[in-house]
Amino acid sequence: MTMSKNELMQLARLKSPGGVVDLSGKDLSGEDMSGVDFTRVRLVNANLSGANLSQANFYEADLTGANLEGANLEAVNAKFACLVGANLRNANLFRANFMCSDLRNCTLAGANLIRACFAGGKLDGANLRGASYVSGFFHNTDWPDGFDPDRAGAVRN
Repeated sequence: MTMSKNELMQLARLKSPGGVVDLSGKDLSGEDMSGVDFTRVRLVNANLSGANLSQANFYEADLTGANLEGANLEAVNAKFACLVGANLRNANLFRANFMCSDLRNCTLAGANLIRACFAGGKLDGANLRGASYVSGFFHNTDWPDGFDPDRAGAVRN
């Protein structure tokens, strides 16, 4: 069962202060959810592949094991989010903010990381093959073992 953007926005408005909306395991693939507020929402193992999530807010959201393959995450706010083991293969992360986020063991192969921010983030064990890095912000980022950010073209501002 898929949920429309309007249904998701209504659900977010119903969220009680400090409460958590749990969309774990939901199939939201291909949906237009641009601008939706997913603050502190649980999306563990959710399918968001091919979804338009541009300018969405994932502050402190839990996307552990989520499938975001080919998703548009342009200009999202994902500060302090958990994406451990998430699949972001071929995703568009242009100007996305993952400051202090946990992306250990995730797949970012072929992703657009241009002007993305991973400052203070954890990328240990991440697959970064073929990702684009120009003008990103990677200050104090934990890289995967053996990964050379300078050689890969990741500019650390």
